Amino acid sequence: MTVQKTVFALDVLPETILSTLLQNGFRLGDFRKAKHYHQKAYKLPPPTPAHTPVEERPASGKRALAKNYLEVPSRYKKMRIAPATRRIQRPPTPEPATSVFIPPPAPVFVSPPAPVFVSPPAPVFVSPPAPVVVSPPAPETLANVAAPALPEPTLTDNETYNEFFLFDRFHRQHALERHYLQSRKQCVFCMGLRRWAHGEKRLPRNMKHVVECFKRFLDDARDASSDGETEASEAKSDEVCECKTFESHPRDMCGRRKDRMNEYVGFYDSVFEKPDMWPVDDDTVAFTEASGLGKDVYGMVQRYLTGDLNWFHIMVKYDAFNIFCQEMESIRDQFVVLPFWCLCDGLVSGTGRTQHRHMIVACEPESSFEDIWKHKVRYDFPSSGAAKKCVKIQDPFHLVRTILYVSQRKAACDGKIPKNLKDLDQMSHFHMNRPLHEHSIAFLCTLFPGGMEDLLLEQNSNKNVVGWEEASVSVRDRWGHSKWVVPIHVTGWKFLNCKIPLDPHYEPTEETTPLYLTLYGDKKVYLKKGEVEQDQSCSLQRIRDEMYVLSRKQQNVMNQVKDGKEKVKMAQESHWKCKVAEMKAERDVFKMERDVLKSKENEWRTKETEMKMERDALKSKENEWKIEQNMLKNERDMFKTERESLITENARLKRSLTSVVQMFSDLVTRLIT
Repeated sequence: MTVQKTVFALDVLPETILSTLLQNGFRLGDFRKAKHYHQKAYKLPPPTPAHTPVEERPASGKRALAKNYLEVPSRYKKMRIAPATRRIQRPPTPEPATSVFIPPPAPVFVSPPAPVFVSPPAPVFVSPPAPVVVSPPAPETLANVAAPALPEPTLTDNETYNEFFLFDRFHRQHALERHYLQSRKQCVFCMGLRRWAHGEKRLPRNMKHVVECFKRFLDDARDASSDGETEASEAKSDEVCECKTFESHPRDMCGRRKDRMNEYVGFYDSVFEKPDMWPVDDDTVAFTEASGLGKDVYGMVQRYLTGDLNWFHIMVKYDAFNIFCQEMESIRDQFVVLPFWCLCDGLVSGTGRTQHRHMIVACEPESSFEDIWKHKVRYDFPSSGAAKKCVKIQDPFHLVRTILYVSQRKAACDGKIPKNLKDLDQMSHFHMNRPLHEHSIAFLCTLFPGGMEDLLLEQNSNKNVVGWEEASVSVRDRWGHSKWVVPIHVTGWKFLNCKIPLDPHYEPTEETTPLYLTLYGDKKVYLKKGEVEQDQSCSLQRIRDEMYVLSRKQQNVMNQVKDGKEKVKMAQESHWKCKVAEMKAERDVFKMERDVLKSKENEWRTKETEMKMERDALKSKENEWKIEQNMLKNERDMFKTERESLITENARLKRSLTSVVQMFSDLVTRLIT
């Protein structure tokens, strides 16, 4: 088994790790040589034919004559032939903080047992055991220090400092030294995916690919540069977070009109609500009224955690709402309707839209709520389908999700996702009793343990983890199983810059108090209530460095990425041992070519001397032609003078002839008379 087959065995890895392999210096051109590689997955589109300029010629097909017949032909003009040179790119100088090149003690060419025929990958960088903060010195004395690479190719030096540098430096220096990409034979903006033969770079199809790839490269660089994680950018993000300025406006009809019959039966009013069940005192956490959460949502979640009630998400149509109110009146003391409810016209019937009401109900386990619902209100319990009329709430996360669902505009009961969130016709919920912002789900998840973990898993479980490989860490769970974890800020969690809208009387404290919010895992923020309003807020930036445990699917992908990186590292080590010997042999060949070029240069200098002599001879001929030109000009002036004198004489003769004719006509007239 050769090493070439070992490298090609990487083709069985999923496509999600290809970007990591490319960042380490691999080229897909080598992978395409494998027997089982699916080439259609990376087949480039056919280039669009471009119109090349065509030299304009006369219609006759012959070359047009020069306007100045005394002009020296171009073939006799001075022509300087520069000596042909061949640029030799030497390998980068090894540095102690990055990779170490160990030359052999003697030029002995030892073929390893498993030679690797791959493209030159990037050097292996060994990070120090602890992160070292190094302030960047002057450009002349900049030392390379290993740092985590960005997930996408950007205009930053990923392998030294996280600083920006000019595009010309990336194109001419960084791409060649760090990624071994030659701009004359391959596209540096897609990391060598597109190649061409020497001298074919300026073909229309290749230039078109380079331009399009360069545009995509700049877009990725702008996106990566906008994701800076400095403290200044975090503070700025906190100020512009849209949830901070949100204000809840209850019972907005959103362009709908109230039906008089529905209004008569109380379809638009609150029913069966019991504010006394959610006490507000010094032992509860209160949110601001402007956020829509209010002071009682904490009591609702805590009551659910006790498990003494059954909770349901019900949907009542407008024509059955009156029956619902009449039948439930008899068991008023056995159930309660939460103040989070809304109206909806998302269901479409044969005659048009059907308005109904979403509510969250909590009832006692021994109550007759289920029997009345099935037999009196005449709804199946529970029903199946896209729009269930009654759904039992299973856990606290399900509860807060339901609260957010009935308090948002963009929800739809027909299962369709709104295309335009600004179009009122695309949203089915209206007349919400307590509207909430989309980010409120993060605030609600702090009211019970494990809420943030469920929210992060819901939002990040399907994300691509290839870009998280540098920040991933392997840890052991309580059962001893190895798990991959990454900091939360690496995942791009959209709620990271939000601030919890606490009541102004509450402020965070370092003391252990009965009032607290569960942020992530065992991390809590303790609160204390004061008499004076405080202008302090609790930001979710507190958990930006907490570790998010990848989902099962992401764990498998991360294992494959790590295995691929390990194989690449082994291939690099064996490759560089052969590369040093090859470069020494090439150096000797270059020396021989240099001697040949020097001899050719001497010949060209001799030819240049001969051409100078020819140039002097042409100059003397040019002077003779100028003298002849002056003589021709003098003759032309003489001809002009003679022509003018002849014209004058001709005019004089015409006048004389006219006078003679007149005299003759007068004489004839006299004779006749």
